[in-house]
Amino acid sequence: MAVEVDVYSDVACPWCYLGKRRLERAVAQVNGRFPVRVEWRSFELRPRLGGSAAAGSRDAPLRTEAEQDELLRAAYAEGVHFSAEGLAQDPPVFDAHRLIWFARQAGRGEALIESVFRASLCHGRDIGQHAELERIGEQAGLGADRVREFLRTGEGRREVEAEMAAGQRLGLSGVPALIIDGNIEIIGARPPEELTAALEQAAWEKGLLDADPTPAYRYP
Repeated sequence: MAVEVDVYSDVACPWCYLGKRRLERAVAQVNGRFPVRVEWRSFELRPRLGGSAAAGSRDAPLRTEAEQDELLRAAYAEGVHFSAEGLAQDPPVFDAHRLIWFARQAGRGEALIESVFRASLCHGRDIGQHAELERIGEQAGLGADRVREFLRTGEGRREVEAEMAAGQRLGLSGVPALIIDGNIEIIGARPPEELTAALEQAAWEKGLLDADPTPAYRYP
């Protein structure tokens, strides 16, 4: 038995990469006290529907120079170095999400998500291009030929669309969005100490901890 964390994220969203780093720190903090199982779920802030942008597009977190500076400072503190090119681009990401689904089936999902985030946001590589995704997939241990053949098909489309629809049904107001054990919802790249407290709360409620470790901190 483990604390289950579903993370809805968009690989084009810099706050999602920052949130990934902070969640990793929180999981490391509780390591050895109770197990945590993380599942990454696809979400598009800006789905390509007739060329229109959905409400809450990826531009929202970077509306002003001050907000971008805040993002860069927070990312730097977590060891993430965004590039100007990476933050400026806005590639179509559905096939990147589809490739992440494919990698998850092969047990390489975590490696591929990390590679996609880094390639796009830190190095400014265009993850909307199949050739780029093939290179990223190869680097993540999937093999370029295998990735190339997969991307030519429609495999994984239904599954990714179903995940995105599930996020919409949850009424998520933004990403990253963490659903912990189905009842604790956290929106945004929250500080690691808050994520640690939420994981501890879930573990206590699940009987994985003997005593309530966070009496002064509660998520609704």
